[in-house]
Amino acid sequence: MVLSASAVPMLITAGVTPTVMQGDNNSQAQINALIAPIVGGDFLYKGVPNGTEEGSFKESYSTLWNLSDLTPESFAIRYDGGFSFTPSYLLVKDGNASPNWYLYDVQGWNFTIYGRGFFPNQGSISHVSVYGRTCPKPPENQVPDGGATATLLGLACAGMAIAKRRTRS
Repeated sequence: MVLSASAVPMLITAGVTPTVMQGDNNSQAQINALIAPIVGGDFLYKGVPNGTEEGSFKESYSTLWNLSDLTPESFAIRYDGGFSFTPSYLLVKDGNASPNWYLYDVQGWNFTIYGRGFFPNQGSISHVSVYGRTCPKPPENQVPDGGATATLLGLACAGMAIAKRRTRS
């Protein structure tokens, strides 16, 4: 199940698009601890300019870097389909700038996010990460509990027996 959303791309421009949070913590563990109460979900995907992709949704996303039609400090993340998801937040990080990371609200996005103007003359993007809620898949081998069904069937049989006894009298 993929959530429906408009097929209009989202454009995030550093210094123009409002951030939810930003900071100078260089450790990803520190950043994750800071943003956890806000993102309220899971780490889904991380794209790195060298082409490395990680996370449980790495098969569902593609990241392009340094798009000439935007700026040298730009990227595009595209959702290619696959797993159920509810993306909520995008983290853009660099280790050499101040602030060196930005968190953006991207609620309901499922098409392409373009980012531009990040860390000009200060460094470059070290990675982008997507956080959100995954939709749980039902277990494939789950057998329904027959107890409730048996109880209802028993009550129905008892009710029919009582009704039949009353019609005979």
